Amino acid sequence: IVDVSSMEECRGFCENNIKCVSIVFIQDFERCVLKDKDHGDPEPRTGSEALTMKCWEEKKGRNGDEQENEKPGKDEEEQHKEKEMSHRKEGKEKADNEQEDTCVMKDTDLQGGSIRRIVDVSSMEECRGFCENNIKCVSIVFIQDVERCVLKDKDHGDPEPRTGSKALIMECWEEKNTQNGKTQENENPGKNEDKEHKEKEMPHRKEGKEKTDNWL
Repeated sequence: IVDVSSMEECRGFCENNIKCVSIVFIQDFERCVLKDKDHGDPEPRTGSEALTMKCWEEKKGRNGDEQENEKPGKDEEEQHKEKEMSHRKEGKEKADNEQEDTCVMKDTDLQGGSIRRIVDVSSMEECRGFCENNIKCVSIVFIQDVERCVLKDKDHGDPEPRTGSKALIMECWEEKNTQNGKTQENENPGKNEDKEHKEKEMPHRKEGKEKTDNWL
């Protein structure tokens, strides 16, 4: 993958690819290479950085355990949050599927405006994830048969018929995502106090996560 500005962005592409187990990032060329389990042993190469995702995930997990040990007596609260997160995740997945039905244009292509072509992409959701990680991306075209994802900028043309292709305008998906979020809030009254409490917690958690990522 080209035009990748940082190791963190490269790692994000790997996290969105089920086959990816490690990455190589070449800063001078802004290139990110995703590797599967068949990659070889590490070899010296000037200007390249390599990362095994298993190592990163294990260290991230250990840091999470340390943070839990620093905050004893939170088991009940954590269980409550885990249940709430599970319900939210289920609701989000349901909302995503509903949005795809209305926002995804089947057997459709968008001519021009291509900024990146990515292969070995297994789903529309994975393709959309690549677009969300690219500031120039405003729409995508996913071709299931060849597992190809094409990211498009604002210069793409109007939708045109093409068998086997699916097109998605990100603005449509984001608008419906916002609408579904408001609907869920209306369906769960009396949560304002809990929401305010979580908003206060988020800055502290974000600071801790940034420290962890920088250390890794």
